[in-house]
Formats: sequence, C-alpha cells, structure tokens
Amino acid sequence: MKIVLRLIFYGTFIVPVFGQVSAQELDRTARDFFETWIVKQDLDTANSFFDQNSISNQIKATARSKVAPDINVSQWTKSVLRMWLLQDHGLVNKLGHGDPNDPRTLQVSFVGPMVKFESLDQALEKPAGTDRPYTIDVVKPDIFPWVKETEGEFWITPLKFKHVSGDQVIVGWSAKNGKIVAFTWLIH
Repeated sequence: MKIVLRLIFYGTFIVPVFGQVSAQELDRTARDFFETWIVKQDLDTANSFFDQNSISNQIKATARSKVAPDINVSQWTKSVLRMWLLQDHGLVNKLGHGDPNDPRTLQVSFVGPMVKFESLDQALEKPAGTDRPYTIDVVKPDIFPWVKETEGEFWITPLKFKHVSGDQVIVGWSAKNGKIVAFTWLIH
C-alpha cells in the first residue's frame, strides 16, 4: 500500500476542484481546519472537522491487531493531530507513530511540548510552484479502500511540516460534505 501511495503523492499539483462542495468552500474549510489544528492548536475543535465513521473505517481497514478495531476514534484523531505538533518527533516514533495497531499511540496525547506556530507559512513547506502552504488535489476515492464510492469526488491535501524531516501528512476530504474522511501519512 505505501508504494502505491508514494507514486500517487510525490508530485503536488493544483487542479480545478468540482463536486457537491465547491472549491471555494473546501479551501475555506481546509484553511479553517489547518489554522485550528496547527496555529491555534485547538485539537477538540480540529477533531470536529473529521467524519468519525470514515476514520473508524480507516482504522478498521488497516487493523493488524486486536487493538485497532476497539480504539476510540476521537482519541486517536486527537493523538495523531498532536503528534505532528510535538517538538520531539523521535518520541512520536517511540510511541508507535500514530499506528492504531500500537497501544502506545494514544500516549502521544500526554507527552512532550508542542512547537508553536504563528502561521501556516511558518509551519509548512510550500509545495513547488505555489505561494501557499498547501494544495488541494482531486483524486479517485479508490486510492483509500475505506472511502466509499458514494463520496463522489475525493480531494487530498498533502502537507509537509518544516520541523519534521521527510514525513508527509495526507488529508482526504469528501466532496459530498467537505469533512475529512482520510488522515494518513508517508514516512521516509
């Protein structure tokens, strides 16, 4: 699965976005989410941007242990949001790097200081060819097996934090309702 994702996500490009939620609405929602999560670091409010059923399906689809299917989805989401803000990313690795199959993952909620950011530009690397810290790209929903075909078009926003070398976050958005239906990352 990682090999397929790497091939899909290496190039970042801007394409027109069409769907039940307009490109402008999604851009506003994405900016609100990123500001809430990364700059304000309000993880409870950031958690409200997620479609909890879809994230539950993501966790179940990637389950390799008895831990994952029983994990509290809201807790897991807040833990992985926090893990990208921790100053010591080595600590994240020691605590399972957000893997829902690793019982240590939820401990991320309770350890280490977070990096403070004044803006998204300070936190995120700008994709090549853009003047913004993120892009919104249209992809087929079948790249993530837990995303239902009924979602229609599917949008992704790849992010690369400046303080975390090599890793990239992938946020998947539903065109149907603008909610986050996939949240994953690539580890280099």
